[in-house]
Amino acid sequence: MRMKFSHYIFIFSVFFALLSCGGPKGAQNISGSISDAPNMNVYFDKITPSGNTRVLTNTQTNGSGQFDFVFEEVNDEGVYRVRIGSTSVFMRLSKNDTNVEINGSLADKKNIAVSGSDATLNLQKAIGDIALAKSTRKSVDQVILNVSDPISATYLANKEFGGNASKLALYSGLSQKMNAAYPGSEYSKELESTVAQIKKTVQAQNRKYAVKVGDEAPDIVASSPDGSVKKLSDLKGKVVLLDFWASWCGPCRKANPHVVEIYDKYNKDGFEVYSFSLDGINPRNLQRLGNDPKKMEQAKESAKQRWMAAIEKDNLKWDTHSSELAHWNSKAHKQYGVSSIPTTFLIGRDGKIAALNPRFNLEEAVLAAL
Repeated sequence: MRMKFSHYIFIFSVFFALLSCGGPKGAQNISGSISDAPNMNVYFDKITPSGNTRVLTNTQTNGSGQFDFVFEEVNDEGVYRVRIGSTSVFMRLSKNDTNVEINGSLADKKNIAVSGSDATLNLQKAIGDIALAKSTRKSVDQVILNVSDPISATYLANKEFGGNASKLALYSGLSQKMNAAYPGSEYSKELESTVAQIKKTVQAQNRKYAVKVGDEAPDIVASSPDGSVKKLSDLKGKVVLLDFWASWCGPCRKANPHVVEIYDKYNKDGFEVYSFSLDGINPRNLQRLGNDPKKMEQAKESAKQRWMAAIEKDNLKWDTHSSELAHWNSKAHKQYGVSSIPTTFLIGRDGKIAALNPRFNLEEAVLAAL
């Protein structure tokens, strides 16, 4: 009888011990309470060194919006994400982050708080610093390089630039820091691979174009629609986007609104656009015109009218428009090795090439050059 009584005492002792601990415990616990998320799926993802995501596990909130992820081993150093519905909470977890809590509501996503992880708080601060740099026209690259934790810095670089070729210096610097802090790690190896790929892209660009980053931008002297001469070199001292385009180029016309947007945003800070149009007589039509001066002049005038109409329709409000009205027989684009349009070159205040064809990261490239 005494043995049975002792057995019951042991069972109840274990039960109350579990209750006093507040639930199951592991080597690492990620718990949360989202007040307006009852009975919802919750996913725990890892952000890979290249910026991709991988689902590690999932659970469900209870009727009060509470959830727990319990891990028998501490997750590797890295950036992770907890997803509830369309809301994502990003965390930089270190080996010391054994009990992390997430609290807030889906209705107020910006104020969802993470506690128990200093590395996450530092990542959140860096995200705020980047937003401030953008608003004050300061270098985002420098903010990222100033982040002491290379894993967080790499995550931020991927988030902002996605391995863009114009950011070779940034990624090379991050790779050096990563190798020093985490030699032989997944992050170090993948970042080295990213840098190698960017170098290949830069080399391909250098082979593709007749100019490369750091070269003096060849001058262009051509006529504007009103007949006045527009020289690219007259804009030296400003950050200039040299844009090769044409009214007949569909992708050019689709790209124009974004160029206008960036012009409106940064013109007051010294950003200008020099548009060179490849409008004019298509070389394939020259034989049809038979070198008849009258027909040639009429064809050129028609092309000019289409060019002017496109400028007006697309609201290309800067006055530095020029063209030789010679289509692919123009000389200007050959100086830069342009074989397709749209193609752009960003020129720094010093008159040197700052970026090759920054079509897909134009704002970041402009901010870096201003």
